[in-house]
Amino acid sequence: MAKDLDLLFGHHLSVLVACVAFSVAKALKMTLPFKRVLQELALLAKTEFVDSFTQLSTISDADDLTRLFQHVPIDPCKPETARADIRKFYNMVFLPREEGVNDLSHNV
Repeated sequence: MAKDLDLLFGHHLSVLVACVAFSVAKALKMTLPFKRVLQELALLAKTEFVDSFTQLSTISDADDLTRLFQHVPIDPCKPETARADIRKFYNMVFLPREEGVNDLSHNV
């Protein structure tokens, strides 16, 4: 994925963290539904640890994170691009760019 640094632009880091966490769980053959990954990130958004970084983020609570996961830009380089939920982003954008996609084919 080193060649796909453009994924870092125009997406909130939480979106990429969720996709990577889900991919790692699947690669390790863990049973971890995408919904659980999102729930855990939402819980993390409520902690004091995250509160200290709210000035650096557009996410101030779990509801903001939930809305973010429902409206992920498919191609942030094009402002008119469609938005989709994080599962569609994962399957349409993230997964095809993942290294070893043939070894880790695991659509949500």
